[in-house]
Amino acid sequence: MAPKILTPELKDRFWVLLIGKGYPPPSVRFRWCSERLKIRPVKNFLKRAKNDCGQFPLVLTGVRLNEGNNRKKNLSNRFIGDKWMKYEKLSDCTVYAPLLNLNTSEIWEYLSYNERKWGINLQHLKDLYSIVSDGVNGFRTGCWVCTLIKRDKSLERLMEKQPELKPLVEFRNLLVGIRDNRELRQRVERKGKSYLGPLTIETRKRILNDVERIWHLPKEEKEAIFEIWRGQ
Repeated sequence: MAPKILTPELKDRFWVLLIGKGYPPPSVRFRWCSERLKIRPVKNFLKRAKNDCGQFPLVLTGVRLNEGNNRKKNLSNRFIGDKWMKYEKLSDCTVYAPLLNLNTSEIWEYLSYNERKWGINLQHLKDLYSIVSDGVNGFRTGCWVCTLIKRDKSLERLMEKQPELKPLVEFRNLLVGIRDNRELRQRVERKGKSYLGPLTIETRKRILNDVERIWHLPKEEKEAIFEIWRGQ
């Protein structure tokens, strides 16, 4: 069976929510991205699979305990056995984590041992990790637009070797500045109280113009954005 790439529903996509609805760039206090971009599409796929097959498929995950204290704490609440866990909010769905107790160096050792047998060349990946962290064991990164952190030091380090990535770094930093600028948010009145609301239309238009200098949004996402704007 060919791999299936999961995509969020149009209404849940990053640019539709950020530019269309004016969601502020994600922060620790308002982390709307993970649920809509990752968790929800996977859960919907698993539910469809259960409807088709009568039961949930087994979920394999690459999570590891030594990725951080927060990750370890979250995983410990879901254990049902050695390397077996419950899928969050889907009680009948089981998750298996074969890499759970391995450290980063053991992962690379395993890949290197099997590289020739699998008929693949991982040198490009090793070079990429080494550029960023002076060794393959120290590199971690996520979405290039992630604003949950103040600076993406991995992306900045990679930019030093690959200058063509500079527009990505500059745009990500622009989003961080927008996230932290309360003046770029609309005020919402509810029950006699005033709250910070979505980004202003002017700010959303600026983000759209800036992102399209480095990457063209899919046509369907732009149409969804403009439809939201017309309704506001």
